[in-house]
Amino acid sequence: MNDTGEGKVTKERNGKRLVLSEQAFEKVTETLNWLVAKTQARTVIFCDVNGHLVAQRGETVGYDANALCAVAAGEFSATSELAKMIGQSDSFRYLYHEGPESNVYICRVNPDFFLVVVFDHSVALGMVRVFARKAIESLADVKQTGLEAPGPESFLDVEFSTLLRREVDQSLGF
Repeated sequence: MNDTGEGKVTKERNGKRLVLSEQAFEKVTETLNWLVAKTQARTVIFCDVNGHLVAQRGETVGYDANALCAVAAGEFSATSELAKMIGQSDSFRYLYHEGPESNVYICRVNPDFFLVVVFDHSVALGMVRVFARKAIESLADVKQTGLEAPGPESFLDVEFSTLLRREVDQSLGF
């Protein structure tokens, strides 16, 4: 592992759900919207290293996004061990899977988060890679600027809270 902790899941965050501030969550959703528009990806998902879905944009018909996050987190864990076995000093940052109809590109954003991009064969892998790297640059500081200590109110995820607040404001005429 390198000095930045890349690829590590520390005891403090192992299994715990990470909670983002509203500002950080808005940055994430803005970046995901941008990535979907630039790549024409079917879906872009932002997950934490424990496999919890944080945000998603695009189409989600036909699969369970929560399960996809959990499997992708497991895959990162497995490939981290593979990297150690072959003498890598750090885990792999990018994983790619090509299927008959769809492709999946998974990218580590920082030690706490990763992106999952699902796209079809009409989209060039090179384009996905270029724009995913730009998205990662935009999101790399989410950990430093956006993590809050989970409080008793954090059992509701940020997206639900934001949507609920908007609905209440609309119903009250604000």
